[in-house]
Amino acid sequence: MPRAADNILAAGQAVRRYRPEVVGRDAGGIPDAAWPRRSPSPPGQGARQAVVNYLDAGDLLVLATAVTGGDLVVRDLGLLDSAAHRPRATVLGVEAYDTLWLKASALLDSIVRTRPLVEGNWRLGWVAAVTLCDINGWWVDAEEDEALDLVRALGREQIDVGGMAAHLEAWATPKAD
Repeated sequence: MPRAADNILAAGQAVRRYRPEVVGRDAGGIPDAAWPRRSPSPPGQGARQAVVNYLDAGDLLVLATAVTGGDLVVRDLGLLDSAAHRPRATVLGVEAYDTLWLKASALLDSIVRTRPLVEGNWRLGWVAAVTLCDINGWWVDAEEDEALDLVRALGREQIDVGGMAAHLEAWATPKAD
């Protein structure tokens, strides 16, 4: 039985553009390249990072084209852009999603529930969440059926973002440098 991660490889390994955003620091005129990059924390530490690489709406369009086999029809570009920005959300200067797993789950949840595409929202949500983990140094290794069941449960509101995050964290392993 194929792993869900194999589908991402088949889709072209999607996005490789990195736009690091540093959360909670005052740059003080120091260029981003001068800031040290932390390696990902072990899963038990919630994968908190000083620098998180995010996907934007353009990246999601690339992924959507891959998962739909080129038959991409966007229903609402604003919803897609909103989904791309949800993992970065802050409330009174505090991150709403403080771990990589919560950020990936929030992205998945936004895509699945708002349905920005005419078709392929569940696939895009899963691939986007796994890609977000991938570009931040984590490989999500889940069986395809387990991942599909979990995405279905999220789409049917049988599981919340926190529950999805727990599954992503359990399936994740750090990528070798």
